[in-house]
Amino acid sequence: MTPTVVFSAQVELRLRAGDRNYELGQLGPDFALLRKASPLQAGEAEIESIIDGKSTRRRIRITKSISGDCRRFAFESSN
Repeated sequence: MTPTVVFSAQVELRLRAGDRNYELGQLGPDFALLRKASPLQAGEAEIESIIDGKSTRRRIRITKSISGDCRRFAFESSN
């Protein structure tokens, strides 16, 4: 019988858009969910993933603005 291996990591996901910071609840390859619903304008932004204290930043472009009752937004990679 193979022993069960349990791994746990401390993960933080953040979005910086304009002069505002948002916490993310989920991150996919081309979409993300804000932890709390909030209006979000289309445009340039940055996603920061912090896993066990190691930070990775990714420039993105939010493709469509969302209203304050929505948490999900789509994005594409930006250089």
